[in-house]
Amino acid sequence: MTPQQYCRDKAAPPGSTLRYALLFLTNTQRDDLCALHALRADILATATPLTDPIVARARLQWWRDELERLMDGKAQHPAARAVSAARRRHDLPREQLLELVDGVGMLFDNDGGFATFKDLGLYAYRTSAVLELMSLEILGYADRHSLKCAHELGVALELMRIIADVGHDLRQGRILLPRDDLLRHGIDLRTVATSPPAPAFVALMREQLTRANDYAARAVKLLPDVDRRPLTPALIRIAIAAAVLGEIERSGFDVLRQRIDLPPLRKLWIAWRTRGRVPQRLR
Repeated sequence: MTPQQYCRDKAAPPGSTLRYALLFLTNTQRDDLCALHALRADILATATPLTDPIVARARLQWWRDELERLMDGKAQHPAARAVSAARRRHDLPREQLLELVDGVGMLFDNDGGFATFKDLGLYAYRTSAVLELMSLEILGYADRHSLKCAHELGVALELMRIIADVGHDLRQGRILLPRDDLLRHGIDLRTVATSPPAPAFVALMREQLTRANDYAARAVKLLPDVDRRPLTPALIRIAIAAAVLGEIERSGFDVLRQRIDLPPLRKLWIAWRTRGRVPQRLR
């Protein structure tokens, strides 16, 4: 198996959102973006809460060392080797690659969660926004305002993911919602009623949804027409994530008991509809 095939299987399997977001790219562009997302996924896997903390920190240090080897063209891991090939083509910033490790390290430094949204926002930048910024380097851009747009899209995507996966994360022993938000709503996710969701939990999730939508809306306002094409993959992912959140809202935010997603055909339809234009929901 080639490094590129490993990354495609890891980051964009059949039915995944990323698979549809990358439909309209060239094969090389698709491979390069899959490499970034596979690298992120493998680094994040070191922070699985059930892993012994000492072992997890050792694995994270291995990844820090591996990224240094990547810079020197001596990467060992298939995802790092694929990113190394992309970096030779596009000179991806060293600092942004290292942000991925720093972001995952925050999960160890904050007891698996975050005290405030400021902390969560930094985590979202390091583990999500930097991917959108590097993706833009790969796909190209003409207007530097597109960098700010990519940043906001990246943060929005991570905030949306956290909402959709709050139950999944909880079952894995992780709570990523800001602790001050939980305290303000008087919620302990480990004991809150799930069937139906408690009113306080619904209020909390509406607040998180508003915050995520605000980031997405700001990104759309910053979107330069000249760079609509290179930002299309991120816009497709935002549109699919927004549709998932719409289903979650209609369920009464019943995300502690189940993981809500869209069927592949609906994702394909959203990707086709979003191609070349701003998702209506985010205007």
